Amino acid sequence: MDAEVLVVAGPQKDPFPNELKAIERYLGRGGRVIFMIDPQTCPETARFLEGYHVKLGNDIIIDKLSRIFGADYRMPVVSQYTSHPITRDFNLASFFPLARSVRVEGKNSETLKVDILAQTTENAWGETDLKELAQGQASYAKGEDLAGPVPVAVVGSIRTPIQPKAPAPGEKEGAEEKARVTDGKFIVFGDSDFITNAYVGFQGNGDLFYSALSWLAEVGELVAIQPKTGPADPLLLTPFQQRLVLWLPVAVLPFVVLLIGLWVVVRRRGR
Repeated sequence: MDAEVLVVAGPQKDPFPNELKAIERYLGRGGRVIFMIDPQTCPETARFLEGYHVKLGNDIIIDKLSRIFGADYRMPVVSQYTSHPITRDFNLASFFPLARSVRVEGKNSETLKVDILAQTTENAWGETDLKELAQGQASYAKGEDLAGPVPVAVVGSIRTPIQPKAPAPGEKEGAEEKARVTDGKFIVFGDSDFITNAYVGFQGNGDLFYSALSWLAEVGELVAIQPKTGPADPLLLTPFQQRLVLWLPVAVLPFVVLLIGLWVVVRRRGR
């Protein structure tokens, strides 16, 4: 595998075992990977990431704060970022339309370091009762659900030692390579929809992804918040407002016009 950055964006099915092995070898050789794994998908990929101390939750993040912005409660607001080159000078909120938790499990070592990159506020939680959620109901259950702040993205690095090669026949003594190491890097998001056309313009969504991509590719001048080319003010409606926008022009206004017309006809006949 030969690529600057490999992006695994919202797969609906797990890669084949040999493909996961190829990704493992790629990371071991200093490769760079972004995983964006949506809720209730790719169990084998989740097990693969556990080998790198990353735990993908079998949950969906619920955020009461999202209602303030007129969004669905399954669209968590992410406003807490750890100190990292990716999030340098980052003070924008990000919105993840449907996300799962991404936790760090295991202690960091000299060969593997994983840290939280972004997380929700304390108003959110990771809902594990997906059947209840499918019925439009959700409530935090202590001891079962993951309490907020809920991490939605982690960043990790892998340091792999490369053994020096022995000198080839005929080469002079001391011509062998020196021992060195290579650093693989990866980022795991618990959602892929936040970077689709419908949501990439929301607040910091695009900046967060492009900054992460630039950091992995080691394009230093791009690792920062990008200047806005124009105002981006998405209109987020509550369910009531959505119904109002639908029924007002479709039913209410035509009905009012009909009543006025009937009133005019009746009045003329009365004369």
